[in-house]
Amino acid sequence: MTVTFRIILIAASVIAMASALSRIRRAKMGIENAVYWILFSALLILLSVFPSIIYFFTGLLGMQSPANLLFLIIIFLLLVKEFSQSIHISRLEEKLTILAQDMALREKAEADREEETDGKEETDGKEKAGKTDKKRQIKKTEKKADKKAEVLPGKKDGTISK
Repeated sequence: MTVTFRIILIAASVIAMASALSRIRRAKMGIENAVYWILFSALLILLSVFPSIIYFFTGLLGMQSPANLLFLIIIFLLLVKEFSQSIHISRLEEKLTILAQDMALREKAEADREEETDGKEETDGKEKAGKTDKKRQIKKTEKKADKKAEVLPGKKDGTISK
């Protein structure tokens, strides 16, 4: 491994680690992701500071160049990360679908209840109808506010991390 390649590897690893740490401080990254990137960066720093490790495994596996093995390791680790992200995204999409269906069923039930109560009420003129309309608007506004404040399934505190 050339000195230039080692310097580039160390610089890239330090930048990746610093980025992960700064995102943790700003609460923009989850702990699982941060741990992955910190360990990934630490591995790259270790391999660039002690190239004898990569030379040993290159000879053990019968590969031509240590750089080839290093790239193979990096590609493998990134594919593992991408696979785990795909699983996470699939779970989130499933939760979103369930949540949307639940909200649609609740809205339908509320609309049916309002139609039933509207059919039973008798209006004594425009004054009574105006008061009823205002009450409905207030109820709808309160329901919308309640829906926004609902806790998502699987989250205890109602927060959503990005």
